[in-house]
Amino acid sequence: MPLFLDGGFWGPWIERSYPAEIESLREALMTRVLPALPDPDREADAESQRQWAAAMSQPSDGSDDTARWAEWVVEQRIERYERARGVQQAILNMGTVMLWHLLEQQMLSFHRRQVLSKQEECAAMNEPKQHKRFCTLKEFENRMKTGGYALCQLRDWPKLKELKLVANTVKHGAGESARALYSLRQDLFSPPSFEGTSGTFLAGPESIERPASGNDLYVTKRDLNGYFDAAKAFWSEFARLVKGQF
Repeated sequence: MPLFLDGGFWGPWIERSYPAEIESLREALMTRVLPALPDPDREADAESQRQWAAAMSQPSDGSDDTARWAEWVVEQRIERYERARGVQQAILNMGTVMLWHLLEQQMLSFHRRQVLSKQEECAAMNEPKQHKRFCTLKEFENRMKTGGYALCQLRDWPKLKELKLVANTVKHGAGESARALYSLRQDLFSPPSFEGTSGTFLAGPESIERPASGNDLYVTKRDLNGYFDAAKAFWSEFARLVKGQF
């Protein structure tokens, strides 16, 4: 049965609202949060200087092994670098979670207000069981498809499905999403510093433990920007779809 969508209202509303929300999140992450984080190289250099100065200021009888102190300082430098790098990576990884859930909430808001009937919307708002039944992305996709608006025909839908897998892997670690993502984007499981090593350092999906801390999964700035671009493009296409211009 064809699904009626008020494209005259929703098309312009979506074009005006949803992409702007997505771009605001991107701006906050990319131009404010990430640049404000400590630079790993500078942090590591400063730490090595502090540790070396502290070591050289210790009382000595002249028998100290400076090579041993130098090795210890290098270890401290590496540790400090990895901590700072991990924070940056954690923000990039968690950025996918923020973006995916913003996008999911936008879709479900449209779903409740336009796709569901008034009776279903009311039931979903007042009855937990009905909310669980009606307010899911699967229900949204199915209703759109049976109504003649298949989301899979939109160019950026596959990229958003990938984003969902990344966000779920960041949240849950090893599991179904990690396995599906591994088959799609093995490069995300290898640290950027190990690129070109033919998978020598490639982690398997079952070994994912702490992606939310910047370990085991390595979303890049380019990846994250690509997901933001896809999310905005999706809503532009979707607006044309509901207006009958796709």
